[in-house]
Amino acid sequence: MKRIKRFFDKPYWWYQRARYGYSDRDWWNGDWYLSGVIAGIMEKIVNEGHGVANSYADEDKPFDTDVNVMVERRDAEWNKYIAIFREYSKHGPAMNQEWKDDFGGVLDKDMQEALQWLSQHFQELWD
Repeated sequence: MKRIKRFFDKPYWWYQRARYGYSDRDWWNGDWYLSGVIAGIMEKIVNEGHGVANSYADEDKPFDTDVNVMVERRDAEWNKYIAIFREYSKHGPAMNQEWKDDFGGVLDKDMQEALQWLSQHFQELWD
């Protein structure tokens, strides 16, 4: 019976997501949902993006830095945080290193680092 109810809830969740940008299911698991969205946006920018923020330029000559070098710097840094957000969206928080090794997830210190990084680079989520 529970499977049948879940089947009929899915179209409603799709409708809610199309209308409001999120569904009941998304706000019940907001942290998981948002981490997946953030990882997806970042992956799309890394894989298909055309622009790069000036923060990846050389400090001493920001307007003379090769754009390809800036993109390589950005991609290396972003891929690290994409992996953290993606792992959180799939497995959530890990209680400790042993838990992480056995079941997956993200340690609190790693998530705090990723969120701090995001707060400093939030305005770079554009293309």
